[in-house]
Amino acid sequence: MAFLLSQQTPAHFSFHTQTKTANQRRACSAGVKGCSDILAIKAGTFYAIECKIKPNKPTPEQMIFLRNIADKGGIGIIAYSLDDIIEVIHRSERLT
Repeated sequence: MAFLLSQQTPAHFSFHTQTKTANQRRACSAGVKGCSDILAIKAGTFYAIECKIKPNKPTPEQMIFLRNIADKGGIGIIAYSLDDIIEVIHRSERLT
């Protein structure tokens, strides 16, 4: 069994505030800067997958996020294709 979460855009929400002079609408967003595009758990292993199109490179924030995942025992992937993802998952399954 696998669990998959895709975070293409952070959660957005808004709220209204009322003052004596105006009825204002404020927007907020929630999310982690640099968070990978796909987060997944398969066979007890946590994967953070940053999807890129060549020649694009991950941002410094994305690299920090992937490094934090690896430091905590997960696997961070920079994927330019589905084959990249499959290869890393198969390799990690052979090690366990």
